This record gives sequence, structure tokens and C-alpha cells, in this order.
Amino acid sequence: MLRNNSARTLLVASLFGCLAFTQTSLAQDKFSPCKPVEAATFANRVHVRCESPVDGKFSFFAVSTNDPKLAARTLSVIEAGQLGDKFIFVLFDPNDTSGPGFGCLLADCRPIKAAILTEERPGKCSIDNTQKSCPGFCAAGTNNSSDRSCPGFCAAHPNDRQCPAFCSTHDDMSCPGNCARHPDDVRCGATSDECANRHLPGCNKN
Repeated sequence: MLRNNSARTLLVASLFGCLAFTQTSLAQDKFSPCKPVEAATFANRVHVRCESPVDGKFSFFAVSTNDPKLAARTLSVIEAGQLGDKFIFVLFDPNDTSGPGFGCLLADCRPIKAAILTEERPGKCSIDNTQKSCPGFCAAGTNNSSDRSCPGFCAAHPNDRQCPAFCSTHDDMSCPGNCARHPDDVRCGATSDECANRHLPGCNKN
């Protein structure tokens, strides 16, 4: 029997280790934490709704009632997590498309292979690694070309003034040396004793 947090942590770690060891046979399977906020039972399924979508996609996880004993055990773990304000670790395959057969929709639900009640309180990146500031953010979808913090953004947006190579390809007044290149530009105060726009790089008192 698991009697303390250390034992529970060891169990989760052991299961993660087993998955890593059997990577060939379980290449698509993954454990993800879920904070249960809804437990439901239907004629064809038992499901849990998570507080935050796992991987930014899956709010629901479900198990078919074709195996009533498995469904009952799974519901017991889900309810214990919800009532005890705890997280559960859900084992699932993101590419498993069998869910619609028992009411688990492809858009936001995946079949449950295992559920573990835990005392651990995971960080946001453990639940959804594609959130901003998480390691998987830039690799997710088009983030690497739509967010300035990601590699590849400047290659996709060469006209962005904050990209390092912008001034090497643009003769822009925001670039250093603009007043030296354009001494007659009124923004550089050619007719004044100081620049009309002193915030521009290269604008200094005459």
C-alpha cells in the first residue's frame, strides 16, 4: 500500500521509466497531469474534464463502459482526484482515434489507458508544454514564425524593425546613422541647433 508522498512519487517515476524502456511498443503513449473538474458517467463511457487542456487540446479523457470493471475503477480514481482537490496522471495516446466509438470526440478527447491519483502539483508546462515560456512553445504550430521570441521569427518577418538584420537591408530612420546619411531630413534638425526628434539614432546636437 502507498502510505506517503514519496511512495506515490516513486510509483509515478517507475511508470515513466517503464514507458521510456518500452518506447518502441508505446511510442505514442504519454502520461500527462490533469486536474479533474468534472466526473461523468454515461451508458457508453466514463469521462473526466480537466481544468486546463492537456497539450492545449484535450480537455476530456474517457474510457468505454464495454469493460464495466475498468470504467468503475477509472471513475473511482477521477472522483477521488476531484473531491480531494488533487491531480491525476492520465496515460493516453494523442493519436488514438478510437474515441468517437464511445462518445469521446476527436477534437478535445482521448481514450484513457491508465489513471493515477497523485499528491504532486505539476507546473503549467507539465500540463501543456506549448504555452508561452514553456520549452515546447516555439516548436508548436506556427509559434516559431509568429512570436518574436522564437527562432525563425526574423526569417519569416524580415521587415520587422526589432530584428537584428533589419538595418542591414533597410535605409530606415529608426536605424543608427540615419542623420549622417540624411543630413537634410527635417527630422534631424538640419535647420536647428539640435535634432527635432532626438529619440532617433544618430540625432545629436550640432
